[in-house]
Amino acid sequence: MNAELLAMLGGAGAVPSRREAEPKTLISFKAGKMNAERQEDGRYMVTADPRRGTIEVNWTQSSSSSASSGELKIEWRDRRTRAIVDSLTIFPEDDCTYSKVDTGNDKDRVYLLQYGNVSERRFFFWMQDKEEGNLDEENCVKINMYMADSAEAAAAANGEESPSAASASGSKSKKASGKEGDTAAGSGSGSGSNNDSSRMDISGLGGGGLDNAALMQIMQGLNDTGAGDGNGNDNASGNTSSAQGGQVDTLSNILENLGMPQQSSNTGTSTNTNENANTTSTSTAPAVTSSD
Repeated sequence: MNAELLAMLGGAGAVPSRREAEPKTLISFKAGKMNAERQEDGRYMVTADPRRGTIEVNWTQSSSSSASSGELKIEWRDRRTRAIVDSLTIFPEDDCTYSKVDTGNDKDRVYLLQYGNVSERRFFFWMQDKEEGNLDEENCVKINMYMADSAEAAAAANGEESPSAASASGSKSKKASGKEGDTAAGSGSGSGSNNDSSRMDISGLGGGGLDNAALMQIMQGLNDTGAGDGNGNDNASGNTSSAQGGQVDTLSNILENLGMPQQSSNTGTSTNTNENANTTSTSTAPAVTSSD
């Protein structure tokens, strides 16, 4: 009974076969194959096959969970019959190379596919496409890249960015970010230095850190800086003098709040006598004195 039901259902309980992935063509260009025959002297006689053909570089993704797991094949197809004549499976460990052959004639466009150092596994091809720019060399670079790294072939088959290109781009971005950070740090450091140079340190006032003589020197220095150089820079020196005058007023207010008496200031010229040097200097900055 059960056997009859299974027969009627046509083996419905059988497990369906898994569908194989279809190959993805990465590169395709017109090229003829060449036949290499070894001579008695050990050299090879290479002759062109007259058939018109196409070289196809195909990638077949495997069922493995790894995105770079698959199979790379370079196949030569007869363009007239559409039949695949040569199918070469390539793995990175095969150490295959694809390079142009120097025939002694600049017009020849002959390339060699070589399996490592195995002389018996070498395949010659001659280009049949019309030569345009550096297309031959570009195809050569791509084929070598796909043969050496399965991840590159898988990325190209899936329409993704080349891993090597992404890595190079990331490195450049990191370097650029590092340079910007260094520039910003340098700018911040320079700005901080400028601000520090124009900032007045009054941390010692009222605590014995500065005496009256030191305060006089500060006041004198502020005034001298704002007095101008007398060489036609009156406008710039006037602006500087105004800024420095504001600092003098601030310092005077601080001294007053600290309980240090000040001599009334006027806009005229005051005289300050240095007893040790017996010299007299004039200053337009307000004089600050304190009783002993």
